[in-house]
Amino acid sequence: MRLETSKSRLNIQWSKGPSANRRHRGTGTDSVTPWSTMTETLAGMARRSGNKPLMFWRDSDKRDPKVVKLLAAALKSERFQLASQWFYCVKVGDEVLQTNHPLNSLFVGRRPAALVLLSADTKKRVSFLGTKQQRVKWTPIASVLKASYKKNPTNAVKALHKLLYKFDALDSKKRELASQLARAEKKNNKYKAASVQKKMLLAKKDRTEVLAEEEKLRKLVLRASSDE
Repeated sequence: MRLETSKSRLNIQWSKGPSANRRHRGTGTDSVTPWSTMTETLAGMARRSGNKPLMFWRDSDKRDPKVVKLLAAALKSERFQLASQWFYCVKVGDEVLQTNHPLNSLFVGRRPAALVLLSADTKKRVSFLGTKQQRVKWTPIASVLKASYKKNPTNAVKALHKLLYKFDALDSKKRELASQLARAEKKNNKYKAASVQKKMLLAKKDRTEVLAEEEKLRKLVLRASSDE
């Protein structure tokens, strides 16, 4: 079971998506929102996020139960959750299926995707779970990240996942030492209390080292627009 620090690393921060454009009143498949309108909307999102790649989750209650199950598993995946920090994550609803929505062009077709990931410049794009065959896999996720960042996302996410176990061990140790200190102070055992306090200082130093390692791994370094 994950403890406090690890849990805090596994929260996907979803932002709210844009609303439908009332000025665009197209209907039918031939009247989807123009690509230029969508790219303008995406460019604005990218700027607000510091040019991170974008991740869209289309939340819907009108979906194949098998797809729902696959989507839930993907969203609960620790590797997926860790990787989400490198995306600007946006949650939208079925309103994106309306032709007057600025993101409609990302969700066209008979079976629109549940997840869409794309680079800030929109040159790299992958879609998942329009059907149960379109499972969420790491390789295409990594391809969007590689197009957006200089460092290897696969190596980074593997290393960050290992750090979760270190954080769990540190949190467990912190709890145990706090309990030991409380018992020692209750018994007025100053020698034991001093000993525990020394152990707590060492544990704090260990945590600082792991946090520094984590910070280094999290910095994948965004590519400049001129980078290939």
